[in-house]
Amino acid sequence: MELPAIASAVGAVLGQGHKLVDLIITLKYARSDIEDRAIKIESYWRRTQVQLDFAQSTWSGLREEHQASQLSILSLLQSKIKTAERRVEGLLKKQKDGHCNPDSRRKIKLTKYLLVKPYLDSLIDELAEWSAVYDPSWFLIMKIANPKIDDELKRLTSASSKEATVLLRRATKVRAAISKFEPSDTHIFLSPNELEKMDTRRVPHSQAMIAHEQGSSTSYIVDSIPCPGHSNTETMTQDIRRLARKLRAVDPAVFGVLRCRGVVKMRHVTGSRVASFDMIFDTPSPGTPMSLRNCLLMQQPHSLTDRFSLAKRIATSVNYVHTLAFVHKGIRPENFISFLNPTAEDDLTLDSFYLIGFEQVRSEDGNTYLRGSANWEQNMYRHPERQGSFPEERYKMQHDIYSLGVCLLEIGLWNSFVMYDNNGRISGPGRAFEVSASDLLRFTPGAFKDLLVGLAKRRLPPIMGNTYTEVVVDCLTCLDADNDEYEEISEAEDQDGVVVGVKFINQVLLQLNEISV
Repeated sequence: MELPAIASAVGAVLGQGHKLVDLIITLKYARSDIEDRAIKIESYWRRTQVQLDFAQSTWSGLREEHQASQLSILSLLQSKIKTAERRVEGLLKKQKDGHCNPDSRRKIKLTKYLLVKPYLDSLIDELAEWSAVYDPSWFLIMKIANPKIDDELKRLTSASSKEATVLLRRATKVRAAISKFEPSDTHIFLSPNELEKMDTRRVPHSQAMIAHEQGSSTSYIVDSIPCPGHSNTETMTQDIRRLARKLRAVDPAVFGVLRCRGVVKMRHVTGSRVASFDMIFDTPSPGTPMSLRNCLLMQQPHSLTDRFSLAKRIATSVNYVHTLAFVHKGIRPENFISFLNPTAEDDLTLDSFYLIGFEQVRSEDGNTYLRGSANWEQNMYRHPERQGSFPEERYKMQHDIYSLGVCLLEIGLWNSFVMYDNNGRISGPGRAFEVSASDLLRFTPGAFKDLLVGLAKRRLPPIMGNTYTEVVVDCLTCLDADNDEYEEISEAEDQDGVVVGVKFINQVLLQLNEISV
């Protein structure tokens, strides 16, 4: 894609965007009580301007697939701006000469006066939705090994508005965290006293712990990574340090991943070795944590809109884990948690889940042991290549995509695939499989995958629609030989993981975003 193409596309969007913001300012002059909404819109636009400027400046360093994805998302923004411009223009009285001039202090039509706030609220929501769609593609640029990217981050950070500077500094931190350079002054490991002075308890249906500081309302999530006696502690320490650096750089609201405060090395009872690395995460809310598994088991009814929002949220978090240059290896409902509203604990917001459970995580370019699990409840979420105690294949990003597909199927059916008894112990597979528990547990890995694909094709369309069904089936078949969208990509062709990242954005995130209820 030539530079003139992106320059033309960005120029057109920026021109239309500036015109829209001018109209919003005109509305603000006409009605002082909408100032807060106008400020939000202007803030979103300043942020978007900087993102587009950055993308245009670094365009030559992007792969062709990435460029095409960027232009596709940009066309969505252009369409939204055109529609918003027409709607806002319709609120204002025509000038005598028939032209629009924001400086002429045009007045709002009396018949449209009550529509101003709803229109602006709708525009704010649409800009927020577009940002949520564009951010994954934009942050993916941070993975590209090109010094031009660093130069542009510095240039724009020194010359941008406050809102845009926050975004650029976050991007700079993410880029630094995924770089090969290891800063010597990074303070990652904390004293064991940090945990010893806290009260801890397990989050139901999750391996995570919730920890409270004594005499304080501050709480943390503790995610424990075991360090078996046969492990190379020095190598594992380096891996954990890299992981914690990356998770310290995240914006939880955007990335769907909790921010890491630090790591505590917990000693074995004998004191002779490290027994585990306990990662401590800040919580975004003082509310009670709840796992997605717990939510599925409760069977509390939620609207399709809420469930689509949940699907987009967990897909986004998986995407950003890959943007941070590691694969998770444990994508399942036990490893997504949300926080209940402390003043209304019956009110669970499905679009605010966070991915945790980094027990088996590794860097994209790091070695992965051919070690798995014999637990059926974990193998259920693993691709057939990765099931059993001794998997056949090394872990790669597509294996996480498969696991996401199982979770999306579960959300679509709104039925837990794993059942627990009253004591919190796993009691067997869920009823959604339409076969007996004893028969299900005898399925070969390949036969179980076929069962999931068949379940998705048969049960999802009347509930979640065709587009959602296609996303789920695409995820479940991403490693199939006949899946053209996720055809085999060699590590030599995709050393930075950008190609798989772009395919995931196009085939999952953009498709989920197109669903409307």
